[in-house]
Amino acid sequence: MVLRTYLSKNNTIVSGTKINTGKNPISELYYGGVNKGFSRNLMQFNHTNIKKYYEEGFFGDLSKVTHTLKMVNTGIFNEDLLNKNTEDGKERTSSFDLVLFEINESWDEGIGYDYNLNLKGGVISNKPSNWYDRETGVNWGINGVDNSNLINIQHFSDGNENLTLDITSIVNEYILGTKTNNGMALSFTPYLESLDSDKPQYVGFFSRHTQTFHEPYIESKYTNVISDDRFNFYGEKNNKLYLYVNTNNQPTNLDELPIVTIKSENGDLDEFTVTAEQISKGVYGIDVIINESGNFMCEDKWSNIKIGGIERPDITLNFEVKESDDYYNIGLNTEIPESYKMNIVGIKYNEKINKGDVRKIFTNAVVPYTVNHKVLVDRLEYRLFVKEGVNEHTVIDYNLVNKTFMNNYFLLDTESLLPNTYYLDIRVKNGDQIKTTKEILKFDVM
Repeated sequence: MVLRTYLSKNNTIVSGTKINTGKNPISELYYGGVNKGFSRNLMQFNHTNIKKYYEEGFFGDLSKVTHTLKMVNTGIFNEDLLNKNTEDGKERTSSFDLVLFEINESWDEGIGYDYNLNLKGGVISNKPSNWYDRETGVNWGINGVDNSNLINIQHFSDGNENLTLDITSIVNEYILGTKTNNGMALSFTPYLESLDSDKPQYVGFFSRHTQTFHEPYIESKYTNVISDDRFNFYGEKNNKLYLYVNTNNQPTNLDELPIVTIKSENGDLDEFTVTAEQISKGVYGIDVIINESGNFMCEDKWSNIKIGGIERPDITLNFEVKESDDYYNIGLNTEIPESYKMNIVGIKYNEKINKGDVRKIFTNAVVPYTVNHKVLVDRLEYRLFVKEGVNEHTVIDYNLVNKTFMNNYFLLDTESLLPNTYYLDIRVKNGDQIKTTKEILKFDVM
């Protein structure tokens, strides 16, 4: 599952001045020039929605969640801008590092637009935040923000690369409440900030006030996908079994993790017990390897079932252990990849969806030339994107689809999507073959 969280505020402050560009569509970072100055970009996002997904169990295992800060470089679309000057005389720089560090004090965004007094019609503001003040009448503990708590660093070779920084550790601390979220700041390294140069050295990124689709955002990706092997459980390989908990047809978390006891019906397998892990809201799973020859039945008994303080009876399920030779296929035979026709249920083509809706999207693989014969697919992926002219801009890159014992599906939270027209691709990996169904779905987020 993938969530996008957009910035709630951002600002660019300039060393030695009270000028800010909090409302500018571009976050401009520079160093050097005649005045030997430099700028820093402040940013903050509201992590409430990410925390909700963790607390409700959709992000069942926080160790399998990654958070990445992504910002689009204003020079990424035109390589002719490399090593060229901007309109106000700055030189587009290359071969440098940008550092991201933690802000340890609260601050206001600022309402400035320009910091060049020579620009005709420029909107200049000294109202905080700025280099000296984080709020009106309240100074920073250290002018220009304390930059001692490093989060991550990225190198730029050409200077027009996009910013992609892993911020998993600090965001997880926000979620767990062990650290206060006052935001982060981006700057050149202290060494570069101190350098002289004939012209100011410049790099720009789209800010949250851009009129394009390229707002900065935090991508939270949960990689603990459901892949249920109950109906395809083979001996001598790792398999996954799941328990799905619902009350009144709604996924529901248990009070405690369930305990699972595995035994064979013929008694040849030594009985063993494991504690399940939470995979998603109302979904619990275990990894199982049975190093025995196949073609026998086993049962998995799930105990410690408590919901809202009420104890429920143990749940006994079963599965067949199949021969491992049917899985490994080692020999002279070459398997012919299967072909499927894909269809989507959960959103209608050209549907208009209110921002904030959460949809469960079923991706059905149908065997061609059959009457709706659906099959479950292990390596099924989806991609979400928008269009800008002839260009496609990826919103969610290819991500695995869940596979339960009944269907393939994924959850789409439109709260993390900007109002726009979206398109969906489906990709199936089968043997050495990769087949993509382009634009299988189109919908609008209002």
